[in-house]
Amino acid sequence: MSDKPKLTYWPIRGLAAPIRAALIYSDIAFTDDRTTAWYDGISEEIAKVNPLCNNPCLTLPSGQVICQSWAVLQYVGRQGPLKPANDLEQIRVDEVIGVLQEFFTEKMKASYPKEAKENIPSFITESCGYYLDVLEKYMTINGTSFLATAQPSIVDIFLTEQLDGVVLKMAPGESAGLMAKFPKVFGIYAAMKANPKLQAFYEAEKDVPFNSAAYAAWW
Repeated sequence: MSDKPKLTYWPIRGLAAPIRAALIYSDIAFTDDRTTAWYDGISEEIAKVNPLCNNPCLTLPSGQVICQSWAVLQYVGRQGPLKPANDLEQIRVDEVIGVLQEFFTEKMKASYPKEAKENIPSFITESCGYYLDVLEKYMTINGTSFLATAQPSIVDIFLTEQLDGVVLKMAPGESAGLMAKFPKVFGIYAAMKANPKLQAFYEAEKDVPFNSAAYAAWW
């Protein structure tokens, strides 16, 4: 049994990228298992341990397997500096998770299947703007430097990954306009991308597809 947790996922950014970033930010050494063999025996073995088997999953040194991406991300968040400082911050993190789940669902409608490509412009101009506006107002009312807390939490990690997908698909002029409209939200994006712990990770990931090019309209 390994003395490090193992994160298993496809060789794309997808739902595993925020978890990878959270592990790195938390100084947790891990095996980054990017595999195409999920349906060639891996999923069957994991299902024997956890019937909620899904990809990504985190196998702990104890042999326990945590499935479902948000469960994995929340587990990692509780292990170190991403943990909320108090009950109020935890409540805010939980609230923002709900919003980010909706945001991600809308993003997926513009990503899969390949025919969804026609949905990308409306996602960027309508859905994306709506959720960023909600988050911008939330930060303003609560007076936080990050989405829900005084210091980075898992929701900031998740947001950064989603915004990276948007920014990298937009023309520079378009992305600059979006950033100017939501300065607080994109202030988080800039801070996380420039964080010394994460700079190398984001630099290495920029050429990794967000989704499967074989099935997605947006990768």
